Amino acid sequence: MVTSDCKPWPYSATVTVCMKCGHLQKLVDEELNLQTMAAYSQYDLYHLSDGGEQFLFDACQEPPKTRSAQILGHLRQLIDLPPSGQLLDVGCGNGAMLQAFGTLFPEWSLFGYEQNSRYRTRVLALPGVEGFYEDRLEAIDTTFDLITLVHVLEHVRNPEHLLKQLHGLLAAQGVLLIEVPNATENPFDMIIVDHYSHFSATVLSRFVMNLGYEVLCCATDWVDKEITLVLRAAQRAQPASDVGPLTPELVKRYRHNAEWLQRVAGDAAQHAAHSHFGVFGTAIAGTWLGAVLGDSVRFFVDEDSRRVGKCHLGKPILHPGELTPTDCVFLAFPYPIAARVYNRLSRVSPAEYLLPPPI
Repeated sequence: MVTSDCKPWPYSATVTVCMKCGHLQKLVDEELNLQTMAAYSQYDLYHLSDGGEQFLFDACQEPPKTRSAQILGHLRQLIDLPPSGQLLDVGCGNGAMLQAFGTLFPEWSLFGYEQNSRYRTRVLALPGVEGFYEDRLEAIDTTFDLITLVHVLEHVRNPEHLLKQLHGLLAAQGVLLIEVPNATENPFDMIIVDHYSHFSATVLSRFVMNLGYEVLCCATDWVDKEITLVLRAAQRAQPASDVGPLTPELVKRYRHNAEWLQRVAGDAAQHAAHSHFGVFGTAIAGTWLGAVLGDSVRFFVDEDSRRVGKCHLGKPILHPGELTPTDCVFLAFPYPIAARVYNRLSRVSPAEYLLPPPI
């Protein structure tokens, strides 16, 4: 497996599916909890980019945006946010979302929440940040016009409990934004050791409705491989619902995703005999594939200039512009994304790019 800060992790977990609602979740036992806590004890957020948030690269987008900037750009188109208000970023990390939001809305009062104080000083130094909460959400005695929960819910053992807590922290007409990996489109999400839950758009939407939220938007195209939910507290009770007949199809898709990961490893291993073999990407998928293939990988490739020139898993990180026709590079992405990267880079880089098999 791999940690969410992109380090190989020698552990295998059991993944289970609820046959009523279709939710995909690792089997939560003492060993998984121990492994997860050990991973967090060594956690180093965005370490390959010097603590800077990841960039999203797109053929039509120059220069690349950070993930937070991309999400907020779509949110502004969806909702007319007032010129001032209060924002709480739950699981704020080193403040990437707070920094991006403060740039766009300098009159807002910003607050961060994290379970430890590692980044407290850094977060409080950001423009517009007025407070930093830690340890217990129950201790917060105010409400917020916007709460952001970006790549947090998948790390939580009991998502229902957290979402009920946040429901009580929303002001009247307040908005909750949730961003999680899309497990149906991204099989690599299953191999992240500190992700307890793996969400599909259908399952997550019905889940939050049953907890008293109104879904204003459920998008899978704001950020590749991710689900974005924009919610408000429902004005009236939502009818209880579950995925029901869709569950067998979801289970089938999850099984196909797991089998696809094995096929990716097998296909890449066949090509790795090439003397100039590399892996494109230094995030989750690239890290996993690099760990599986070991010394067969001679180098990694990344478009993020902050990572180029460094080493990952003991191998150099190269920019696509540095490659030569003798280089063979495996695109470690779900197939649709790999195909877009292939079409973009094969026109400007002389290397041979290899696509993973379709799911």
